[in-house]
Amino acid sequence: MMNPLYESAPVAHLEVDLDGLICRVNDVGAAAFGRATSHLVGKPLVSLFPDGPTGRARVRHLLAGLEADAEEVAFVHGDGAERWVRMFGWPVRGSDGAPRAIQIIFLDITEQRRLRLELEGSEARFRLLGDSAPIMLWIAGRDARCWSFNQRWLEFTGRPMEMEVGDGWVEGVHPEDLQHCMDTYLTAFVHRRDFRMEYRLRRADGQYRWILDTGLPHYGLDGQFAGFIGSCIDITDFKEANESLRIMKGQLERRVKEAGVAIQARDEFLSIASHELRTPLSALVLQLAGLQKALHAEQLQSLNGKLTGKVDKAVKATARLTTLVDNLLDVSRIASGRLQLQLETSDLADVARDLIERVTDAARRAGCELRCRIEPRIPGVWDRVRLEQILDNLISNAMKYGPGHPIEVTIAAAGNTATISVRDHGIGIAKEDLERIFGRFERASTRNYGGLGLGLYITRQLVETHGGTIQVTSEPGAGALFVVQLPRWPEARTAPELPPEERAPR
Repeated sequence: MMNPLYESAPVAHLEVDLDGLICRVNDVGAAAFGRATSHLVGKPLVSLFPDGPTGRARVRHLLAGLEADAEEVAFVHGDGAERWVRMFGWPVRGSDGAPRAIQIIFLDITEQRRLRLELEGSEARFRLLGDSAPIMLWIAGRDARCWSFNQRWLEFTGRPMEMEVGDGWVEGVHPEDLQHCMDTYLTAFVHRRDFRMEYRLRRADGQYRWILDTGLPHYGLDGQFAGFIGSCIDITDFKEANESLRIMKGQLERRVKEAGVAIQARDEFLSIASHELRTPLSALVLQLAGLQKALHAEQLQSLNGKLTGKVDKAVKATARLTTLVDNLLDVSRIASGRLQLQLETSDLADVARDLIERVTDAARRAGCELRCRIEPRIPGVWDRVRLEQILDNLISNAMKYGPGHPIEVTIAAAGNTATISVRDHGIGIAKEDLERIFGRFERASTRNYGGLGLGLYITRQLVETHGGTIQVTSEPGAGALFVVQLPRWPEARTAPELPPEERAPR
């Protein structure tokens, strides 16, 4: 009979004779196989298991050895499902010491085996994923010792897994970075928090490369801390590029500073030179003007014809030189931010008529007929001198680039906006040069037309300082049209109501 201890044991138990036939089985064992006890006793034990290396072969191995290590064996349950058991066997000996039967205990490990296989499959998939990742990966346990590195890491270091696991990977860290690396690494484990660190790691070719290492704590299904998972990328090229950019930035900043100093020195020179030239030039203008007036007096003109002509030319040359000096002085003021307007209530129509009267002779000498349309009255708040300078620059520019052709000047107003338009029929301007001509020392043509190339630059600055705009439309060979629009009353959106007699006709 079966020992009562086995009958009451909470584990599956059976007894097999030396021929492999089941002699006894407890209730737990019968339930584990899914069969009644009467259906088990007398049957060969191997008949309960499927043929193959995981079934009958292992049972026969257990029976043949009489006393053997545990065997994991698959069998078919009474309900038709495959299940797995772990079997332990040992002999039952008679008084003569010879074995007469085999006692077997088996434990159902189906669920444990399923979980283990899933875990092994998960680990295999994780390793496959890790090995195919384009970055280096590592895994460390709770003791901070690394137990796995992906293929990318091993290829980088050129060392086998067994040399890297544990603390072996530390051998590749640059000696100068080792202390900081380990302090950061171990502190993160103590506090179980993320970390990021940079250090140099020796590559397979012996070169040290900068590595950005990021570690994250991970936890098991039970919520317990399981260690760290980390990823590493080679940032050497990035650091070198960043250092190059830093050097380039420093060089650029130094050059900008040097350029600023040079520009400031240039502007100071222009300012000083303009003022130094302006003082004797003003005295010369006054003297020549007085002499010219005397020479043109009726009683002296017949006696001094040649001298009068020479003085006239000197006056013109002096006037041109004065304009050039004034332009340089304006450029200096603009560059240093010292250009200021003397605003006052002025009549643009009066300013235009006065200027047209003064430049008519010069236009006639250039073969340019001035065709003007000026409204009777266009009051507004402007710098009268600068307003005249704007119009003078535009007309002079038209005479320079369109000699022998008429020049159309239109001065009009609409609401709070006054408009000055000057059209010439000269050489015109290429489309790609329409913006360039407003730069300093720029000209509409590469041919030498005289001047410093400052007129349009100063004109735009004066217009914009008044709060206005200047535009140009042109085509090569078809002349150019410059249009200036100026606000009449800077403090108001619309012009104040004028008396009926002062309103311009429409």
